[in-house]
Amino acid sequence: MTAIQNMAAQLMSLHSKPDRKTRIIQLAKSGMSQRNIAFEVGVSRTTVFNVLSAQRTKT
Repeated sequence: MTAIQNMAAQLMSLHSKPDRKTRIIQLAKSGMSQRNIAFEVGVSRTTVFNVLSAQRTKT
């Protein structure tokens, strides 16, 4: 695989995955704890808390 093909494959995989905020919200709706969401997504618990707090104020 050439370097350009490799970069294209990486970009395609990024577009097929939900963004971080969407993934955090999906996992929270499924009942996962904030600690487990942070581990699953690879962010801090503070980030999870902030995303979910912002989501609650929108609705």
